This record gives sequence, C-alpha cells and structure tokens, in this order.
Amino acid sequence: MRGLAARAELRPQRRGARPGGLRAIALSRGPWILQSSREGAPTISVGFYRSIWVRDAKDGVWRVLYDGPASTPQKVADRAAAEKWVVEQPMADCSQS
Repeated sequence: MRGLAARAELRPQRRGARPGGLRAIALSRGPWILQSSREGAPTISVGFYRSIWVRDAKDGVWRVLYDGPASTPQKVADRAAAEKWVVEQPMADCSQS
C-alpha cells in the first residue's frame, strides 16, 4: 500500500450531504479525481463516489456505512480537463437527486 500512496492522489470533491428518509441515515456523493503515475507517465481519471452515513444511536456520531464508487472511472487528458469535468457535473454541489 505504501508504494501506491506515493504514486496516486485521490481527491473527492465533497460539497455536502443529504439526509435520508430516516434522521439517522444520510447520503453524500459527488465527483472525484484520481491522479496516478505508471512507469513515469501520469494518468488522470474522474468519476463519482457515494457514501452512506449512519448516526450511532449510543453517542450520536456519524459513521460511514458504505464509501465507494457510483460510476465507472473515465480517463481524461490532463488535470485541467479533470477539473473542468468536475465543474460541469450537475450533481457537483450535491443539490440534485
């Protein structure tokens, strides 16, 4: 794992969360950027993540139940293209269903 951390940077673009139908469940989602290097050549991918949070009834602390992909990663040409892709996504502000 140590080698991967030195070669990759994952940047989720968290912009908010939305409560679920129950007060003890919430959903956060949004775009992410993954920049890694293979044999010295940078690769950049973009996609969406989804996290499901539950509030612990004992202490009231929010804990992650699920944190993972919500889409298939897409390769983009460079960092500028990745940042542009993030801004263009309709759910980037987490305000849409």
